[in-house]
Amino acid sequence: MPNLTSLKPLLFIVVFYLLAADRLPKLITGVAVAAASVLLIVGLLHRTDLRNALSTPLAVTQRHQLTLLLIAGCLGVALRVDAQNLSQ
Repeated sequence: MPNLTSLKPLLFIVVFYLLAADRLPKLITGVAVAAASVLLIVGLLHRTDLRNALSTPLAVTQRHQLTLLLIAGCLGVALRVDAQNLSQ
């Protein structure tokens, strides 16, 4: 029998969206957050020196790049939520 522990967070997210009132804005925000998260994970996977916890100048540069990517993702989600609040 497969281990279903990894599916519990997905089940909780689906239940949240089913029980929440005003689902569409929450769903759009959730998709924006998921997209920003995927971009961060892909960015980290492509920066091998940073992923391997090296202290080389390249790793420092990659760390700064990932920090900027994190800030851009947070700003993008915040702007999306702000635009939603302004439209109401």
